[in-house]
Amino acid sequence: MATREEFLHGVRQRLHTGRNEEAERAVRAVFQVLHRRLSAGQAGHIESHLPVELKREWDLHAFEDVARALGGQAGWDEGEFLERVQSVGRYPDKQEALEATQAVFGELKRVIPEKDARDTAAELPQGLRTVWQEA
Repeated sequence: MATREEFLHGVRQRLHTGRNEEAERAVRAVFQVLHRRLSAGQAGHIESHLPVELKREWDLHAFEDVARALGGQAGWDEGEFLERVQSVGRYPDKQEALEATQAVFGELKRVIPEKDARDTAAELPQGLRTVWQEA
C-alpha cells in the first residue's frame, strides 16, 4: 500500500508541479466530489485501499458542510463533476479542474485493485468514465 507522501508525489508528478499544496488541493477536491458521486459500497472499496493518512481526506464526514452544499449522490455528468471539483478546489477554470481530476484519478487507479478500478468506471457516466479510463 502506498503512503500518503507517495500518493501526493504521484499527483504532483501528474500535475507537473513541485508544490505539495497543489497536490493536496487536488486530492481534497477530487476525493470530496468523487466520494459523493459513487455508491457507498464502491466508496468503501476505494477507502480500504487508501493509505491510512489519506482516509480522512476520503471520509465524507470530514466534509459535512461541502457535502450538504453538493447534495446527495447524483448522476452528475462530466461537466457537472468538473464544475464541482472547480468549485471545491477553487480552480479558476474547468481545465485546471480537469487536470486535477486526471491526476488524482491516475493515482487512485495505481493504488486500487483492477477490479475496483473497473467497478468505479462502471458507476461513472460515459464522459467521466473516459476521464477515469484515460487517467
